[in-house]
Amino acid sequence: EQTNKAKYDGTCLGLAITKGLVKLLSGSISVESQKGKGSTFTFDIPYVKADQLNPQINNKKAMNPKLFDGKTILVAEDDLTNQFILKKMLEKFPSKVLWANNGLEAVELYKDNPEIDVVLMDIRMPFMDGYEATKQILEINERAKVIAQTAYAMSSDKEKCLQNGFTDYLSKPIVMDSFIETLEKWIE
Repeated sequence: EQTNKAKYDGTCLGLAITKGLVKLLSGSISVESQKGKGSTFTFDIPYVKADQLNPQINNKKAMNPKLFDGKTILVAEDDLTNQFILKKMLEKFPSKVLWANNGLEAVELYKDNPEIDVVLMDIRMPFMDGYEATKQILEINERAKVIAQTAYAMSSDKEKCLQNGFTDYLSKPIVMDSFIETLEKWIE
């Protein structure tokens, strides 16, 4: 009997990493578990608005909103947390945003929307990964601007993305200044 284990396979470090991050943020984490029912993990971290800490941290890079007016951005991202973060970042852009939950959806949306100006493509997604989706998008339009977004941050990963047809590369977690700078570079 074969399962979808590989689809959800991981390194089993998620909870240890989460505990470390919560601790770094002066927070606490707890768990409640019931046999046969599952577990609930809860964390608390203190909230202090960034502009209260240091007003110069925010908005280092000024965005030119007119540059994004009437533009269409396709985002291919399967992780709900990353989708939420990207939605918050893209709220600042006066552009149309299309969302795909996997590479297959991204290719279909690209086919159906020739007005797409730039694609933000996650690398690791179900059904079709970002490499294959980008390959297919480039077969539709060899001048497509596809920006890789990945948690893999080694220089060899960036080179692999660029060698596989990606226009540029953003490493996760995505920093707003880099995000704006990269999009401004490729939006025409």
